[in-house]
Amino acid sequence: MSSLDLDGKLALVTGAASGIGRATVKALLGAGASVLAFDADGKGLQAASDEWAAGKRVQTSVGDVGEAGDVAAAFDSAKRAGQPLVALVTCAGIHSHGLVEELSDDEWRRILRVNLRGVFLCCRAAARAMIPERAGSIVTISSSIAYTGMAGRAHYAASKAAVSAFTRSLALELAAHGIRANAIAPGAMDTPMPRKIPGRSEADVQRSLLRNPLGQIGTAQDVTELILFLLSARSRHITGQVIHINGGGLMP
Repeated sequence: MSSLDLDGKLALVTGAASGIGRATVKALLGAGASVLAFDADGKGLQAASDEWAAGKRVQTSVGDVGEAGDVAAAFDSAKRAGQPLVALVTCAGIHSHGLVEELSDDEWRRILRVNLRGVFLCCRAAARAMIPERAGSIVTISSSIAYTGMAGRAHYAASKAAVSAFTRSLALELAAHGIRANAIAPGAMDTPMPRKIPGRSEADVQRSLLRNPLGQIGTAQDVTELILFLLSARSRHITGQVIHINGGGLMP
């Protein structure tokens, strides 16, 4: 067994084709785990699979975390792997820009469908798989914006604040079964997401990434180090927490 207790165990990662999710799969494979990588972007998953190059220890499932049938199919694939599912990391998330007075009902629903319903569906499926084993750790991804707010991102902030609250309640429900649940709230990170904001140049992105007391750029790998810790036995007494990683940019 590795120091992370993940050798021969199975983890499921959503949003696995890019950013924090992609880095998390790579880190888990490096720790000895097998991984079911789940994402709606089939081409991105294929490209990531070539990078992971982990043979039979990584499987992919193409689907939408907001669709119950797609989530069920991913977890069925995990079950067929024949290894106990001990870890879930919910990295799937989307964002857009829109002032509240201009925001359509459809866009509000679209953001919450992926960012919140997707977390619920995956956590429910993981709980059903982990409870009989009386073991497991779940890590959800919230955001600093859930705590600071941001003009034009109220729908995104609401979805991520809900993830934090949901994770705390989930931790209370699952504690008696030996399962832990924690959330991570990243600040601005050097991932594809900040580059998808309309009107932002690369120079704008770099300035935003450096806007923290440490004056350094946070990376997906910084987040995966925290994820691995929270999935491991080293964090055995930590549950129901929202842990901020932002270079000191937010100190709640």
